[in-house]
Amino acid sequence: MPTPNKTRNKKLPSEINWLRNSKSEISHFSFFDFFKTYTKRRAQIRFLDVIKYVEDQEKQAKILNSYNKWRKTKEAANYWKQRDQANNGEANDDDVAATPNPSLTSSDTLETTETVESITLDEAKKIISKGLQINDGNTDDNYQDISISLTRFKRTVLESLSTSLLTFESHLQHLLALSNVLLIGKKSHHTDLERHFTSTTDCIRKRIYNSLKFKGTDHKFPTNIMMALISIVNCLNCGTSKIDTVTKILTLTSDNTDPIVTKLLSCVKSMIEALPFENQTEEIQEFELCTRYLQPLFQPLFDSGDDKIIFKWTNTIGLNDNLIKSRPDGCIKNFQKSIGFIEVKPIDKAKNHREINVDLHRLGIFSKEGTTQYKLKHTFAVMAIGTNVKFYLSEPVGNVLAMVELDTIRLPLSLDELPQFVPYLDRLYNVMEAIFNCCYNESNVSENCDFGVSLEPRVIKAITERSVDRTRVNCFYSYYH
Repeated sequence: MPTPNKTRNKKLPSEINWLRNSKSEISHFSFFDFFKTYTKRRAQIRFLDVIKYVEDQEKQAKILNSYNKWRKTKEAANYWKQRDQANNGEANDDDVAATPNPSLTSSDTLETTETVESITLDEAKKIISKGLQINDGNTDDNYQDISISLTRFKRTVLESLSTSLLTFESHLQHLLALSNVLLIGKKSHHTDLERHFTSTTDCIRKRIYNSLKFKGTDHKFPTNIMMALISIVNCLNCGTSKIDTVTKILTLTSDNTDPIVTKLLSCVKSMIEALPFENQTEEIQEFELCTRYLQPLFQPLFDSGDDKIIFKWTNTIGLNDNLIKSRPDGCIKNFQKSIGFIEVKPIDKAKNHREINVDLHRLGIFSKEGTTQYKLKHTFAVMAIGTNVKFYLSEPVGNVLAMVELDTIRLPLSLDELPQFVPYLDRLYNVMEAIFNCCYNESNVSENCDFGVSLEPRVIKAITERSVDRTRVNCFYSYYH
């Protein structure tokens, strides 16, 4: 691995992958042409920063000498002028010389992102247009109207790029639609969607609910067990020990108990063992959120001994390296397939609409690629913002993958809040019944798994605003606490 000349403990620059892949083709031209969207000043600063990691001192000096000679010429001035015109930007006259330690501004530091190849907006539009062919009629007739409507929507999105870029805060459904993923919220959608679909979003959601056999208003969790459970957890807060409380919960199950009810009771048991008695005053960070507050629900809920499916926090990539470069925070899988994907954000990120929607976008792509790779009919996704847990279930609708929101459940932060959680077991039962029937079933296979290609990172980078603005309208924002 390349190391810097002096500051060995310095964090590697995000462009280090460019250096690793360039090998002998290292020059200021190749760097500036690769990172086309960088401003003049930013491109120069980042180039000088990454060149410090060239191990061959003689080669490094030659590169910097060549750059210093070039930057003062008319050729350089013409290069930056043409580059700015190509990017529809304005020329920046600030010039950065090759010095041993160029200083970075605060904006340079904040803008450091994962290295992604840069392309122009026109190049991105050409790539997108290849996937906009009108439906050829080979899809399921029951959903052909959705496929055709989504194609119309995608064409409008492509046309809108001529006047303005998309944002993750306001255009999550637009970005997913360009990858043939239709995100359907329980109570929210972008108004642009309604203009292109013959059916309302509510009607589409109900059609998919019926196909999934999901009935959110059913009351299938036994009332007698729920009342007994409320009494048991109330006693816990009045002095009963955790051991005695867990023992009482175990007596509520038998060999004849509904398997989903048994799982839900196991979740409550795990919460009793893991949760503090009172809410913490310190801010809960993501690691503690995952291990203390979410895992007591996820592990007993999603583990299945029958087919060796387990929930796990992912320390390695969720799917094949050549399929998705990033990975989810957690997944539900066995040695053959992944059927569920999880993203987590601490509660202090709840109002960061961009970060939340980027994770939702990732879940949509994970669901699509998982469905395609493993030839599944269904996958599910979980978005946890603090202890507010939102469940999604995916199903092919023609040549589109529909990702529909089922419900949102707030988990307790302490044993003091546990009695308030028990009545939600009715709703959680309905969610898990749909997920188990669709995703854990042996019939969860499908040969119709071709949803086209997903937008490449370089395309997303070219068509989205790089700025972050929490005042942008986000139709998927909910109040979380």
